[in-house]
Amino acid sequence: MCVLIYVDDIILTGNSAEAISSLVRDLNCEFSVKNLGSLTYFLGIEVIHSSNGLLLLQRKYITDLLMKTHLSDAKPVHTPMSSSIQLSRHLGDPHPSPTIYRSIVGALQYLSFTRPDISFSIGRGALMIAAPLVATASFLAPISYPRARENNPLWLVPALKLSTKL
Repeated sequence: MCVLIYVDDIILTGNSAEAISSLVRDLNCEFSVKNLGSLTYFLGIEVIHSSNGLLLLQRKYITDLLMKTHLSDAKPVHTPMSSSIQLSRHLGDPHPSPTIYRSIVGALQYLSFTRPDISFSIGRGALMIAAPLVATASFLAPISYPRARENNPLWLVPALKLSTKL
């Protein structure tokens, strides 16, 4: 069984429905617990159940991030990062809002949980987090990249049961 707790939200999962029900009964003895059924949304991640596994998306998170950064009308880009961008701590002017830069990097790092395709460019942007430059803001282009591909979910599929015959 796996139990995930975040503040006042709990996710229970496991191979035994009986064990899960028993834990819910025990929790109900101590706390006021409300069963919301199958997981559909948790910490900004939309969960869609399929016969093949789970799909994880962050469509609302992407939309909210685009609104927060005033890029909701920006043209979506189709690659997470240009391969010609060079990283240097000495080229260019300091970023005018380092706190905003850091906030965006953190938000994009969270987005990379379901969008591993942006991890490299976000990592490059995070290298400059202590003293960001105007030029390093180009590493944050992935903000509009996921919008171009917002319906590409991360698939979680059950592992195959392997057996060895002797």
